[in-house]
Parts: sequence; C-alpha cells; structure tokens
Amino acid sequence: MGKLQKPYASRLDAALFLLRGIAAIAFFYHGSQKLFGWFEGSGLSGFASYLESLRMPLPYVAACLAAVSEIVGALVLLAGRAFWALGPLVVTMLVAALTSGRHGYDVQHGGAEYPMTMVVLLIALVLAGPGSFVPARSWQGGAR
Repeated sequence: MGKLQKPYASRLDAALFLLRGIAAIAFFYHGSQKLFGWFEGSGLSGFASYLESLRMPLPYVAACLAAVSEIVGALVLLAGRAFWALGPLVVTMLVAALTSGRHGYDVQHGGAEYPMTMVVLLIALVLAGPGSFVPARSWQGGAR
C-alpha cells in the first residue's frame, strides 16, 4: 500500500486528533471524578463503595487502578505517544462493560453503552495510531 495522498492524510490526521481529544476529555473527566471527587464525583471512597456493591474483589484497590488508568490514559491520548500504556485503560473499560452489561445496553439503566463505546474507540485508536498531530515531536527525536 502506497503513501496516502496529502489531502486525505491531513483529514485523517485531523480525525484522529479529534478522536484522541474527545476520548482524553471523557477519560480525564470520569477519572478525576473517581480519583479526586471533582465534577460532583464521589471520590475514591464512593467509587470503592460502588465497586464493593458489585462484589468486586479488593474494591479500594480496583477503584484506585481504574481512576489512575483513566487519568494516565487521558494524558497518553493527548500526548499521542506510548499507546502501549493504554492497555490498563482498555482492561478497565472491558471490566466496566462486562460488569454493567448485566443491566443491558442502555446507559440510563446502568448498561454497557458507554464502556463498550470507549473500548471500541480505544482499540480503533491503537490500531490507527495517533496521526501526525502530536505535540512535542522532539521528545523522541522526531521519530514516529
């Protein structure tokens, strides 16, 4: 497969940038609700209590891991580097999808709609790569 034509490549890069950006905003928002209690979130203790009600083993540890994976994942998406570090976030969202899937698909009824969408978005971004709109390319000597 040859190089993409420049106008198409620019549109694809813009699309990947937009997808990375909106995913980063969503993950930062939800992660900071869990980790810091920001944006009317319940904080770690509230989230751990919720996980405990789901009979999640080690709910406080799971709450910490989930919250940190969302915050770190948001930063990785913004940076457009080290996509391998999105692995824990993919696992977190898969667990959320499987856990909430017991309630069906509709997110308004506690379903798996949101986490499933985010898993697919993350996998698509990992497969496609970050595109060329990546800040501070000099971090890695300009290498892609």
